[in-house]
Amino acid sequence: MAKKNSIESAAISFNSEDDGSFSCELRSNLGRVVRVVQRGDIQSPEVEGDAELTGSPAIVDALWLAAVGQKESDDVEAQLPSVVAAVQDDFKFNNEFISPDDQRDFAAKAVKRAVKRQEGEVQELREQAIASAKLATTLAELMDTLSSDTEEGWCSRCLTKSTHRKSKSKSLYVCESCGSATSHCTVPQCDNFAAAGLGLVALPTVCAEHLHQVPNFERLNHRIDDLTQWRELREFKAANVGRAAKFAAVGAGALVLGVAGGWVAAPMVGSAYGTTVLGLSGAAAHNAGLAALGFGSLASGGLGMAGGSMVVAAAGGLLGSAYGVKALNSYIGEDDSFDIQCVRKGCGTPVLIARGFTTEKKLDWRTEVKAVEAAYPDSPIYLVTWGSKEMLELAGFLAPGAGFAGGAVLKGMVKHAGKKLAKKATPAGLALGIADLVKNPWTVAVNRANKTAMTLAAIIQRSNLESVVLVGHSLGGRVMLNLATALAGAAGTDNEVRVEAVHLLGAAIGQDTTWDSAGEALSGVVHNYHSQNDRVLGYLYPAAMGGRKAIGFEGLDASFAVNHDVSEAVKSHSAYYENVELISAV
Repeated sequence: MAKKNSIESAAISFNSEDDGSFSCELRSNLGRVVRVVQRGDIQSPEVEGDAELTGSPAIVDALWLAAVGQKESDDVEAQLPSVVAAVQDDFKFNNEFISPDDQRDFAAKAVKRAVKRQEGEVQELREQAIASAKLATTLAELMDTLSSDTEEGWCSRCLTKSTHRKSKSKSLYVCESCGSATSHCTVPQCDNFAAAGLGLVALPTVCAEHLHQVPNFERLNHRIDDLTQWRELREFKAANVGRAAKFAAVGAGALVLGVAGGWVAAPMVGSAYGTTVLGLSGAAAHNAGLAALGFGSLASGGLGMAGGSMVVAAAGGLLGSAYGVKALNSYIGEDDSFDIQCVRKGCGTPVLIARGFTTEKKLDWRTEVKAVEAAYPDSPIYLVTWGSKEMLELAGFLAPGAGFAGGAVLKGMVKHAGKKLAKKATPAGLALGIADLVKNPWTVAVNRANKTAMTLAAIIQRSNLESVVLVGHSLGGRVMLNLATALAGAAGTDNEVRVEAVHLLGAAIGQDTTWDSAGEALSGVVHNYHSQNDRVLGYLYPAAMGGRKAIGFEGLDASFAVNHDVSEAVKSHSAYYENVELISAV
């Protein structure tokens, strides 16, 4: 019998073993079979079955993502008792600043929030799994109806000019490159193929050009000579009819997989990207694809691309392809403050500077520029502006008087609490409501930083630059380390851009045991300037980020990193550029 909220159906069967292995099988109406099998610690599945289905990346990916989602949801659900026990254990401490009643109240609230988050993650994973299973089944049914008739045209899903096989019974096609359902763009005189919806209601489909997801299929490989020319990558050829398409979808009241090129709605989109371009499979492909587009889920820790440096590195290789243009357009549609400005010409290696939230209102960049000029006197210097809205909200959240769940409470805790209380910042933060992984301003700003890194990677790989130097403070440091890691993913490709050095000043980013993947793109090192006097990173960062320690507070553990303890010179989170001399020697 199928489990409640399970992917299992008349067409799909799922099996999980005690040793951690699992398998998932899909059987089409014509009896064709495709099976994905996970054995051991191998990330990629074994694929078995009939060639008609196993040869479809979209079907294999969707089925694999369904299986992974089901397995992970079962595992997360089984972990709930231990999560509750861990939170309760965290509150078994005595502190003179918290009364026993308040302690019990904090603990109860923390447990409630932990349960809610755990249950929410299970629900999200299962919804994704069920949607992916439905997609795999629907695509398999579509494959059963294909004729021998074919047409050539640009595919809005995989962004290639490919062959599309027509269905005998439906006005749909299947792209032979990616295996996705396609249909003719409904805009008159347009020869491109749109990503087709597979719902019960037939809706007009529009190609990626007319949705302004890509500016021009023919110019997907366009390159720029200077980073300030990044807007050339968004010079649209066709009219934007995306809003009308969205209204049509809403008016029809349809929940459609992949409707009108809906890149976020279809669970397979991430994995399709990862499989088609990177040769990845399953969760790795899914996460890499989503990371490239600047999205993420609670399933990866609620932090989008913060789920691991290997994911970011994989996405970096993806961003050098045509999908990078799509990622760029997706991001710019969200952040109109993004820009790259050149403040000084030069003949050396270009230096990019990104600031963090403590300087979001500051229009004068002279302090930052002066610090970079001293280390790189011959280099052109570029300033990256980003996330203005998110960083302003974060600054307000951490400012005194921000409210019970905001900075006033946190700063009071930091000021008065002893070391033991500081170690308990995470559960206390949960009880106070400051660590909501979806909505709190810190996490929102973190996700924006991650997206900014991916966008910069897409732009840089489309430039004619050979190498760069990256400088970032606070969340700007997060941008730059993720950018370096993303560029590592393009090492050895035609779009490779070497990172000569990275300078991180009070970086608001957590330790990741897989950061060594970034070293592949570095001809130099990462200079990490950290201070034990940085209370924002020492106390507020762990409270808001689930207990993770910031590398700007305690150092970066990676083979390519050189840590500089600047605690004597830097007494606050905003005092790095004025008091730190950047090390230019490789």
